[in-house]
Amino acid sequence: MDKILLIGAINSCGVPYSRDNKDHLSFLDIVSNELKKASFQVEKLDLYSLDKNNSWNFSKIFTDSIDYATIKNIQIQSIENLQQKNFIFSCTIPKKVCQRYSINDEDKSLIIKKKYCEANIPVFIYSGGINDWFVSIQAGPVEMISKGVREKLPENIMSLIKEAIENVRKNLELLIRLNPKVTIYVLGIYDTPLFSMIEKIAYFQDGRLNYNYRDWINYYNFLLQEVCNSLVNVEYISLEQIQSYVPIFDFHPNRKGHEQIAYQLLKRLNKGGLLWQKKH
Repeated sequence: MDKILLIGAINSCGVPYSRDNKDHLSFLDIVSNELKKASFQVEKLDLYSLDKNNSWNFSKIFTDSIDYATIKNIQIQSIENLQQKNFIFSCTIPKKVCQRYSINDEDKSLIIKKKYCEANIPVFIYSGGINDWFVSIQAGPVEMISKGVREKLPENIMSLIKEAIENVRKNLELLIRLNPKVTIYVLGIYDTPLFSMIEKIAYFQDGRLNYNYRDWINYYNFLLQEVCNSLVNVEYISLEQIQSYVPIFDFHPNRKGHEQIAYQLLKRLNKGGLLWQKKH
């Protein structure tokens, strides 16, 4: 049987840096390992990053001749930069996480677009889009602790969510156009304990709450699911259950969270017949 090309991109959901994740295994790693246990040949490309993870960064990978070493350099730099600039990340990200992105000579000659276009069994795990929205409102979740930031939030937040989802659609269509054989799994976004904490701080400062993260999350996921349903071989995966597996001062899954996401992905792969075909 031909080798599976398993690719994951692009946002920070796929970066396994929580301190309880001692060997820093991501859901992409776990899926790859389980497929290998089922006697598949698998080549894995991990494109998830803590920075430079917007839709336009993604499309650049698949329109330009970017090599895997360049991506790994971005991944390493993004971790080091956030450790220096962001207090939360400096407390939560162990320095040794960078070791998982070590660069070898083969990475320098591996052109991601070429590898993807030539794959006979490409499987893509897409997580991205929400950071586009953060850029458009000029604030991430942590920044909204500031009353001044909240007062400057644009009034057309819902339409900006639509724009972010449209960027996702374009990227999914690009992947399908480049390789019609692809199966794409698109991860939704999820609530976290930190969102609730930020909302409580905002309520304490303002005496009222002028926004609701859950409304935004639900609307984003609704539109994302609509896009997935409109495309061939694209499946939306809800991550609502992952909020139970997120460190209290973070937005990203811990080790059990990565295991849960991997479980959801492996269920879909089995339902699609990939694992069944190998066993029979």
